[in-house]
Amino acid sequence: MTTWRMEQLILSVWLGIPLLMLTGLAAEPANPPRLVFPGRLTEVIDGDTVTVQIELPVRIRMLDCYAPELSQPGGRESRRHLESIAGGHQVEVEVPLVRANESSDVFSFGRLLANVRIPGDTLSLSERQVLAGKARSKP
Repeated sequence: MTTWRMEQLILSVWLGIPLLMLTGLAAEPANPPRLVFPGRLTEVIDGDTVTVQIELPVRIRMLDCYAPELSQPGGRESRRHLESIAGGHQVEVEVPLVRANESSDVFSFGRLLANVRIPGDTLSLSERQVLAGKARSKP
């Protein structure tokens, strides 16, 4: 087993959650390596951070989504929008590993950096927040 695959499996074991899919191991541009876990969105912290119950609650910082903080103008509205489109839904948490060379590439301030989507939806929650004008795609 390559070091890269071993690190992916260690991440899954460290999180203590079953691995739904370990995909893209060949690192093809059309299918980049990533981990995908099933879960239920249980709490919206703000417009770009959610808690997903996988086996245990995991705080996730949604990638490519920069929403105002709750204390800033539009922050509470952004949070309400995210709750309205995803609160309580089954979701998939996708952790891209294409540039994951160290823990800071996967974790930030105690949050897992990941894409979150409702199964079968072509857009991530980040993309929905940006399209609704509740967040920006770049800082």
